Parts: sequence; C-alpha cells; structure tokens
Amino acid sequence: MMDKLALEMNQITKFFPGVLALNAVDFSAYRGEVHALVGENGAGKSTLIKILSGIYKKDSGEIKIGGEVVEIASPKDARLKGVSTIHQELNLVPFLTATENMWVGREDVLKNPFISRKKMQAEAQRVIDRLKIDLPLNIPVKHLSVAQQQMVAIARTLAEDAQILVMDEPTARLAAHEIERLFEIIRRLVSQGVTVIYISHRLDEIFKLANRITVLKDGCLQGTFDVQDVKPPQLVRMMVGQGVEDRYHKVNVEKGGDLLICEGIADGKKLKDVSLKLRAGEILGVVGPVGSGRTELVKALYGTNRVTSGSLVLEGERFTPRKPADAIERGVALIPEDRRGEGLIMHMDVSENITLPNIGRLSPWGFLRKRRERKIGEEIAHQVDIRMSSSRQRVRYLSGGNQQKVVVAKWLGKKSKVFLLDEPTAGIDVGAKAEIYQLVSNLVAGGAGVIFISSEIPEVLGIADRILVMRSGRVVAEFDRSEATEEKILTVVLAGNVNVETDNVETEKVSG
Repeated sequence: MMDKLALEMNQITKFFPGVLALNAVDFSAYRGEVHALVGENGAGKSTLIKILSGIYKKDSGEIKIGGEVVEIASPKDARLKGVSTIHQELNLVPFLTATENMWVGREDVLKNPFISRKKMQAEAQRVIDRLKIDLPLNIPVKHLSVAQQQMVAIARTLAEDAQILVMDEPTARLAAHEIERLFEIIRRLVSQGVTVIYISHRLDEIFKLANRITVLKDGCLQGTFDVQDVKPPQLVRMMVGQGVEDRYHKVNVEKGGDLLICEGIADGKKLKDVSLKLRAGEILGVVGPVGSGRTELVKALYGTNRVTSGSLVLEGERFTPRKPADAIERGVALIPEDRRGEGLIMHMDVSENITLPNIGRLSPWGFLRKRRERKIGEEIAHQVDIRMSSSRQRVRYLSGGNQQKVVVAKWLGKKSKVFLLDEPTAGIDVGAKAEIYQLVSNLVAGGAGVIFISSEIPEVLGIADRILVMRSGRVVAEFDRSEATEEKILTVVLAGNVNVETDNVETEKVSG
C-alpha cells in the first residue's frame, strides 16, 4: 500500500513578521504510512501542519493530495479534501455526547440540520465498529477519561472520511497501557489505507510506530529517513544541534528532614487512604495510569480538592488547606498539568504572570507598583533563562518549554518549599525538557521538596529519588531509585497489588 503518495508538500515557505518560519521545506507521506514529524519547539512543525490544516496560508510552494495540486483555504476546506487534525488540546464540545461530537460541523448536518438521531447513532456505531473499540456514545464527553475523549476525536475524523490524519502529541496525557491501545488503533487505520502524520517528542514511541521520520530545525528540513536507517542519538543531534547526554541533570543532594507527611488522606471521591513522606532536597516521583488519582493527590495538597479524612503535616505543623491560598501561604506551589488553562494568564506578559503570587506585596494600599513588578519579573525570568523578546512579551507567544518556565518562575518569588509538578514536561521538546530538569534540580539543591508526576516512566527513573505507583486512588508500591527499573514499575502500573474480589490494596515496598 505504501507505493502511492497520499501527500506531497514541496518547497513550502512561510514568513511571519521578522521570522522565516519555514524555508523551502519538502514533506511527503504515503498511503498506509505512519510518518513522524519531529523537531524542537519552534522548529516549524506546527507551522507546516497548520498550512496543511488550512489554518495558515503558505507564502510559496506546492501541495498535492492524491497527486492533484490543491489550495487549502480553511480548516473546513482541509477536511473536505480528506485532511483532519487532532490537536493536543482536543477540540470537543464537553456537554455533547460522543455521537453528537462526531456530527458537529459536518457538511451533511449543515445542509440538513434535521438528521434523525437514529441515523446519527448508526453512523457513530459504524465508526466505533471500524475502530474495534468499546466507547460509551451517549454520555457527555466531559465525563469520559482523556483516553476515551481521544478515541472520540479519532472517531470523528473517520466519520468525516479522513484519508490523512494528523496527530499532535497524542500520548502527552496517556498512561502506558493507554498508549499501547492507541497504537493498536493507529496500526488498524494504516492497514485500511489511512495516512497518519504523527508529531511527538517521545522518540521511543516514534521508533515503535513510524515507518519514516522527518526532522525539522529552525524552519529547515534536516532530512527524511526510514526508521530502520536512523538511531535516536542521531535524531537528537539533528533536532538540538548536539547530543543530550545526562539530560536529567541529576545531582546528589543531601536530604533534610520531613517537609510533608500525609497519613491516610482521602477526598471522598478518588483518593483513598494515601500516605507518603517528602523530605527537603528530595524529588518524589509519582506514576500511574490516567485516573489513578495522581492529579487528585496534588489538588488535595494544594487545597483545590478538600481532604475529607486523614492528616497532613507540613514542616512539623498541622496542614489543612481548604483553598489554594492556604497552601500558597504555607509555601506549597503547584505547576498544573494544564499549564495554559490553569498555570498562566495567556493574555498577560511574562513579568505580570511571574509576579501574580506576589501581587499583594506589590500593591500596598491597593496601588500596583508597575516598575517594581517589572523589575522583579525580569530578574526571575533571567534567573530561569526564559527566552523572550522582553519581559513585556505576552506568554501566549512563548514556546511550550518557556511557558512552563514561567509557571515555575512565578513561585520562586514566594520562596516556596514544596513544589507539586503535574506532567511538567508534557508536550515540550527534548531541549526544553532538559532545561526543566535543570530547574527541578536547582529547586531541590536549594532545600525544596518536589513531587514530580509523569506518565513517562524513563523520565521519573532519571530524575526521582523515590518513586510511588498509584492505582485506583491508592499508593500500591514504592521504589527507591537504586532498585527501580522500567520493567518493575510498568508491571505494577499495569497490574497493581489489588485483590479484585475484596478491593483491598496493599502497599508494597519493592526491593531489588
């Protein structure tokens, strides 16, 4: 099947004011192929895909779909030409069902808004049967897991009869077993002749899934390779201009006393009897499948979710955060999973975001001292090496890695002691990840304690001192860094120490 080109993008060039975003880039993909597109943030991947998706117009070059030269005028035009894109932030209507989401914006619905629910249901079921997945079709998608929502997004593209499917960081918020399930679906699609353009920073996934790989750097094509003809270190060098050795910047830090002690905490919903200790100078990794309670744990510690039972002790004193302000006052900082929606105010500039937690101190008698705000913001921004045109640049125009640095930076002025990091490197490139790891190492070297949640087990193995595994709202295993392996952790993540018949969970201290 991979003998016929589904897509050709020849000599694609795109200018923005003062920036050459794409410089005569060539990209092609065959029918029934998974073609990976890689590069650092700012390499040009998003620009190329937005041109293919009809969001941007190319300044020069030629696009062919199925051998015919086409002009893609809009996202709707792209879909009509068989090109669908699943973005990292899934574009679903939360209060509509899976079935209804599959029909939103469809041309046949716009022409005939009175299509029967029975027909809609039958079409949705046909697509689900094609994917061979089990998906609840008649409940609002806001009640589905992230993995299930992604299945809805894929199903919607098939309902639109997509022949070219672009997937942007599709596994960023999925656990290991959910990633494998997604891969099965992708393989099923390509066996049916669908072309998948796969954008990811996770090289292990790319080598497991892709047929070919195209590398971009600074808007230029570095090369296209059959997957068997290139090795990960070569790709990294092409992407960042050098090898990334010791990317985790792990340093031995002398551990202090217990900063945070949780004893049997629960939230009446997801968390059930969670106990842990975090020492000064320690990075405590937390892994587990989506829905395991990882995010709920940090929300409870931050006061977003209420702790209904158990006890918390912070720096030797009882800790009962009923709202985030209580946690912030005691030196607890949250770097949330959704950095754009929960960690930043996107229309504000870098300095304004960095100084937000200190707004009271900068506003004596209710008047904001803008000059002081700017000075503090600039100092902290340079301290964490945020790449920006100036501290007045709006954060929406920063790369994902630099946005994440802003989220961390805003807590440095508060002298926070406990940092809760929820998927801090999701969706950022390998170079930016290394910089985030360096930031984390600097935090613990300064005496802070860090709880580091990640779906990437190798990442947690590389940076954490101890690792907890969560399932079904409980801690089911604990590993010391010296004893942990990816195989051991994955075994517990996929199975857990859960007696299905009694629903009893035993926390296991795993040794070598």
